[in-house]
Amino acid sequence: MSDRRELGVARLIQAPPDVVWRIYTERTAEWFCPRPWTTPVVDWDLRAGGRCNTTQQSPEGERHSYQGVFLEVDPGRRLVSTGAMSAGWTPQNGDMHFIRIDTFEREGDATRYTARPALDRQGGRHAQGHGLRGRLGRGRRPAGGTRRRRGVMSDKIVPCLWFAGDGEAAARFYVSLLPDSRIDAVTRSPVETPSGPAGSVLTVQFTLAGQAYLALNGEPDFPFTQAVSFQILTDDQAETDRLWDALVADGGREVQCGWLTDRWGLSWQVTPRRLMQLTTDPDPARARAAMQAMMSMVKIDIAALERAVADA
Repeated sequence: MSDRRELGVARLIQAPPDVVWRIYTERTAEWFCPRPWTTPVVDWDLRAGGRCNTTQQSPEGERHSYQGVFLEVDPGRRLVSTGAMSAGWTPQNGDMHFIRIDTFEREGDATRYTARPALDRQGGRHAQGHGLRGRLGRGRRPAGGTRRRRGVMSDKIVPCLWFAGDGEAAARFYVSLLPDSRIDAVTRSPVETPSGPAGSVLTVQFTLAGQAYLALNGEPDFPFTQAVSFQILTDDQAETDRLWDALVADGGREVQCGWLTDRWGLSWQVTPRRLMQLTTDPDPARARAAMQAMMSMVKIDIAALERAVADA
């Protein structure tokens, strides 16, 4: 028989998900404890991989601490964290570990808030008695025991990039290059895998210029090739130069015709929009001149393209 079980409690709150999320994350000390208990310590770094530490205190001054990390942070929708309860719940039985999933689902103008922590048996009993049910009042188990899990990736197709252990570093570098880019979630493996020990980074969900991507850490058996590349359309020479220099730095390699490989071997095309306009010019002579000039280049030089076309 498994030594772990999952509790599920839910409550319909008459406020939209963004408001409930804000109260949950900004007024955590009030949310987390049933009166007359208090939460004197809230040490949260609300990002994937960030700290998730709280301490609750009884009226008699007895303290119970939780220490963990956030695995997934999807604002207004979903929060996943790990943690360990202090031995104070049941001193003779040691620490009690859990993974907690909080979801915020819109139902009309209201929010269905659901908390599902998976704990060991005694941890479940004490959570019911001291904290979880107390703060939600008359909570109830979600219908059917589960709810549809909503992740941060909503795109129908998400490119998955295989890295030899550097997925998080690569994703953080990529999102630093372009606007509308961010790290959405960092998932750590709950078990040992060929790519690393339990607790190591397994996947990184990130958004790059509005497009969802997934970085996967695996064994170094599947390197990138130029058969797959990502094209960045730039607006001027300054943007072209900035992105080119950043991507070839620290071990990247210039190739030809606006192509390069970065330090992880992933291929990119840094392509000025003006190049696309000139090579598709309705005047065949101008289009031909632009194409011939481009084929002689490594990094695309917009001014050189314009001179070539002007002489056609």
